[in-house]
Amino acid sequence: MNNKIFIIITITSLVVIGLSGCTDNSSKSNKEVKKFIGTWIREDPITGNISENETDMFSFYDGGVCTYIFPENQATYSVINSKLIVTLKNSGFEYTYGYVFSEDNSELTLTLEEVNKPDIKTGASTKYIKQSE
Repeated sequence: MNNKIFIIITITSLVVIGLSGCTDNSSKSNKEVKKFIGTWIREDPITGNISENETDMFSFYDGGVCTYIFPENQATYSVINSKLIVTLKNSGFEYTYGYVFSEDNSELTLTLEEVNKPDIKTGASTKYIKQSE
């Protein structure tokens, strides 16, 4: 009898310990994704002015869809492990950015960390200012 109780307690303990590492990070991820929603325009690093060129713009929408650089460049995006991943629908090129929000989430600095297109250099950072949601 004591042996059965010991086995039951041991198995229960192992199950509880095993499941304790299973947490839901989706709410954190959803909060991060919501910060991106809206239109972002590049800030000129020299003058600090907001660019008037439409090629300096991102627009992020609910559902993981965005426009990238040109309004006609349809793309998908996701936030995984604190990285923004943008995949162009037409070419399949995938851009991975590190990101930092500042000024109460109204400024976004993106640093290109990885891209599956060989002629693009990584490491460049660009600051964007949120225009609308």
